[in-house]
Amino acid sequence: MIEFRGTTQTFDGWRIPVLGIGFAIGIAILVWRLHDVQVTRTSAFAGRQNRQSIRRVLLPSPRGRIYDRRGVCLADNRPNPCLAVFMEELRRPGGWSNTIDAVEAQLDAVAAIIGRPRTLTRSEIATHVRKRLPLPLPVWQNVDDETLARFEERVTATPGVDVYVQPERVYPQGSLAAHVLGYAGREKPEPMNDERYHFMLLGMFGRAGIEAQYNAVLEGVPGCRLIRVDVSGYRRLDLAGTDPKPGRDVSLTIDTIVQRELERSLAGQIGAGVVLDVRNGDVLALASAPTFDPNEMTPAPTRARWESIRRDPGDILFNRAVQGRYPPGSTFKVIVGLAAMGEGGFTMADTYTCKGEYEMKPKPIRCSHNAHHGTVDLRLALQVSCNGYFCQTAAQIGPEPIRQMARELGLGAVSGIDLPGEYAGLVPDAARKRALYHDVWRLGDTCLMSIGQGDLLVSPLQMAVATAAIANGGRVLRPRIMQSETQGGSVVRTIRWRPEQLAVIRRGMEDAVSLGTARHVLGSAVTAAGKTGTAEYGTGSRLKKYAWMIAYAPAENPAVAMALVIEDAADSGGMAAGPIVRRVFSAIFGAADQTPPEETGAPSAPTANHHAAIGGRA
Repeated sequence: MIEFRGTTQTFDGWRIPVLGIGFAIGIAILVWRLHDVQVTRTSAFAGRQNRQSIRRVLLPSPRGRIYDRRGVCLADNRPNPCLAVFMEELRRPGGWSNTIDAVEAQLDAVAAIIGRPRTLTRSEIATHVRKRLPLPLPVWQNVDDETLARFEERVTATPGVDVYVQPERVYPQGSLAAHVLGYAGREKPEPMNDERYHFMLLGMFGRAGIEAQYNAVLEGVPGCRLIRVDVSGYRRLDLAGTDPKPGRDVSLTIDTIVQRELERSLAGQIGAGVVLDVRNGDVLALASAPTFDPNEMTPAPTRARWESIRRDPGDILFNRAVQGRYPPGSTFKVIVGLAAMGEGGFTMADTYTCKGEYEMKPKPIRCSHNAHHGTVDLRLALQVSCNGYFCQTAAQIGPEPIRQMARELGLGAVSGIDLPGEYAGLVPDAARKRALYHDVWRLGDTCLMSIGQGDLLVSPLQMAVATAAIANGGRVLRPRIMQSETQGGSVVRTIRWRPEQLAVIRRGMEDAVSLGTARHVLGSAVTAAGKTGTAEYGTGSRLKKYAWMIAYAPAENPAVAMALVIEDAADSGGMAAGPIVRRVFSAIFGAADQTPPEETGAPSAPTANHHAAIGGRA
């Protein structure tokens, strides 16, 4: 113990070493932590920093091209030169509002240089700054060479605005096959749902037609670009990445020669037509009128263009060939005939004496032109389109065999064509009438259905499929737009018709072309068989007509089938639709169109022995 005068203090000798040891341990822990932070965990902190400052940007891939069956390009890609804002070059201190002010001022300056107003609003700029800050903001699209030259002369005076190239869809054939192709539009800058990416550069996305149906095939595989951003989110540096892989090129079954002739013949009218290969279901042509130019829809239509589309009474974006719903008129009589000779048990010996009208309440059903056809059998009834014969036949066999035959031929259901939005059609029955109108099915409903009126509704595509089945002997095919690597088409079902049953229908359709209501198809490059139809709707001064024709050719060895409808037709199906069918068949079979002699009035009465032999023409 150490003693001092006036005080006494005891200092044990073991405390000093303990304090020294504690101090040494503290220093050791500090050194270890420094080593851990600065050496051991450097890579971890670097990774965290990268995650906070590196952004992954999805790069769109070029879309695949679309060709017709001959190799004609229908859809391609081209560079779209734009003038775009690069936000990192126009950032201002004091918050985003100041940066947006700078962007607006610079865009106004560029607008004065190039002579094009800016349509981008402050709100749109603010949205881009909040959600897509590191990415360029395109302002002027499809800038021509002259405008680019004016801009380049003053580029040093416009920092933050530069040339930026975006991919764009182009349709080299203009409006040709527009309702088949559809169109591709610029994707919307929606929030990313894919956690692998922070942002996406806007590519093209199928909006309608084949572009939409096969978007997954056409769009390819996107790439990825890594960019470094600062603490505020502005782009600082482009890093490495992977390039996108282009989409797959595809070929369609469409034949541009046939398609062009069909569209040319429909020009100025409202209607639609479909041409099928009866052997495999290939769609050689599919047209809807009026039509549109898909180039005006990509990357996006202008506001003025959208307004004109909205006001267009022709509803130009509506694909009438696939989505249209029409009463088929007398073209449906071939289906009634098949039902009569099938489940109905009819033969050529079953006849009807036509006096110009079929008695029925509340009013009789008259034949066209008030014609008195006399004694007719099924073949003659098809030739002259005798309403009375088919009303009487339907009354005898009842509605169910007719419905069954219609459904077997594909009516009342989608065909399965590889186009979006197909209409299933309607084959009316008693249950529907009871549910919709609170009424029972009556004889009048059966009679109206037998002549293709009433609530019966079909699309031109459905009637083309049914006609193809008659032409090929009973194979109901699934129509296809995309060419397949396999040659055979997809058969939905095969109808087992008796040879004599089918022969009568075919002969009646041949007679309709050579002698009857479809004679305006005469003069085409090949023999044809067909059936016309005129479905009326409205009353009095508002009475309108749907002019129909179904046909196949060559009559003796069918290769193609066609269905055509004209809305608000001034003439009957034979007069309005027949010449179009003639021109299309001439285009297919390679001969110049030959217009038949001008005829007027009702079809001439056939000779008494015109059908003496079912197997041949007398």
